[in-house]
Amino acid sequence: MTKNHNTKQKKKRQAKDIIGQRFGRLIVVEELPRVFSPKGTSCRMFKCLCDCGKYHTARHTNLSSGGTKSCGCLHREIVIEMMTGPNLKTRKYKTEELIGVRFGKLVVLEEAAPNVNGRNIRRHLLCRCDCGETKSVRLESLIVGTSRSCGCLSMAALEQRTTHDLCKHKLYRVWIGLKSRCLNPDAHGYQDYGGRGISVCSGWKDDFKLFYDWAMANGYEHGLWIDRRDNERGYAPDNCRFVTPMVSCQNTRLLRPRNTTGYRGIYWVKRKERWASRVGYQNKSIYLGSYKTKEEAAHAYDAKVVELGSEHPLNFPAE
Repeated sequence: MTKNHNTKQKKKRQAKDIIGQRFGRLIVVEELPRVFSPKGTSCRMFKCLCDCGKYHTARHTNLSSGGTKSCGCLHREIVIEMMTGPNLKTRKYKTEELIGVRFGKLVVLEEAAPNVNGRNIRRHLLCRCDCGETKSVRLESLIVGTSRSCGCLSMAALEQRTTHDLCKHKLYRVWIGLKSRCLNPDAHGYQDYGGRGISVCSGWKDDFKLFYDWAMANGYEHGLWIDRRDNERGYAPDNCRFVTPMVSCQNTRLLRPRNTTGYRGIYWVKRKERWASRVGYQNKSIYLGSYKTKEEAAHAYDAKVVELGSEHPLNFPAE
């Protein structure tokens, strides 16, 4: 019992003795609470002051074995020396081969200090932009093409795209939406618009301000929807209007893709073995009766649409 007690006291004295000692660039300042691993083993921790002026926490084993010699500044200096020294000539993109090379609006001047984050090392090149500015740019950004200027190129493109200062207006979202469903094959609903030939006129496609001016001069109000008078034609000033959501929902294609009867608003009632007709109006479904033929049911549907003054398309518009 006495022997074990003496051993523990000896280890404790040894741990205290390293305070004030130097390990590389680190000087031990004080002992910190132990750190325990998931397995239950513990490790002594010490607070150290680096020659660069920063404090660093290090394990006792790393200090005594020489694995930790600084707060990290020593590693960064070694890497920078390696990146800017003779060893750089063995790399794939040699400095002498990159100087003077143009990447977009950037021309490489010289190798800059790399960005070191732990073991991640990113080479940087000092470049001059055509606008006169100089900038340190990551090598991979130049090679891949994600950096083509000091930033002036994107600023100029941004100013060109947002000269109207109306990006937060609701009509801007309307404009983006109609272009997306007509021009973007990945957009929701594309198959019902661009997929079947619905397009956006050239004036609106590239100029939101032109669309905005037309909308404000043609009855746009908050709560109204943009609607195409002829559902087989695209978005253009002579085919568009602003209507209530109810009217827009009525003014749809005559037949949906899943329609099997060939007429709108009719369906087969197996129990009666007759054709029935219905029309939707003001959130209500109006039953119009049953008929012997599809044509009679379709005519009944058209008559009710005309009576209601609804925007529903007719089965027999020429009559």
